[in-house]
Amino acid sequence: LIECYSIFDCQVKVGPRSECINQKYCSNPYHNGGCLANHYHPNYDKEQQHQNPRIRTCTSEDPPESRKRGLCRPSSMGYAEIRLASQNWESVFFSVWILQILLGEVLQVPVTVETGVSDLNVDFYDQHGSFDYGRSNLWDSLKNAQQVKDCRKMMKRNNDQDDDEYQPCAHVIPEVWTGYESFLKQMREDLVIEQPASLGALAGNSWWTPL
Repeated sequence: LIECYSIFDCQVKVGPRSECINQKYCSNPYHNGGCLANHYHPNYDKEQQHQNPRIRTCTSEDPPESRKRGLCRPSSMGYAEIRLASQNWESVFFSVWILQILLGEVLQVPVTVETGVSDLNVDFYDQHGSFDYGRSNLWDSLKNAQQVKDCRKMMKRNNDQDDDEYQPCAHVIPEVWTGYESFLKQMREDLVIEQPASLGALAGNSWWTPL
């Protein structure tokens, strides 16, 4: 969180669309409309919502007033909400944020993020722009998503339970390191997941000096 005393602090530290919330913390400018709306239509809040097709899609985690204020829009295609697992390292965070922008702003698919911990957040559109390191390799989250289909149902159940009873739910884990082939093979055989594919990225590289 970025502290502030006035909107001027936030405009200098974060950007021209950031606001100082209760004279405490700067807001995330991308919460208001999304990444593409801010980039291509800096004055979009002065337009009618239907005149700007780049406003991000609302999700179940947006407060009700977000849609009324034009901060987001419902999916005109009626797509079901999907949930992405963020793992607990930075490359997955970036992958999740890119997917949120592409799916939520271009394709109008509502997207939320699963951290594996009830009070931790990695949402690109979080009002305060905060993010935390949650849990990784949440195989149960995929199984839960297969069972309930709509993760919003499980999130609603989690709201009525203690933190130690939290049940993760995710349709996609964007990145998994090697070493978990047996888990993935079993879930593939159980028809929990589709066939995993290589990302085509180099995870690590080193120079070795012979002795």
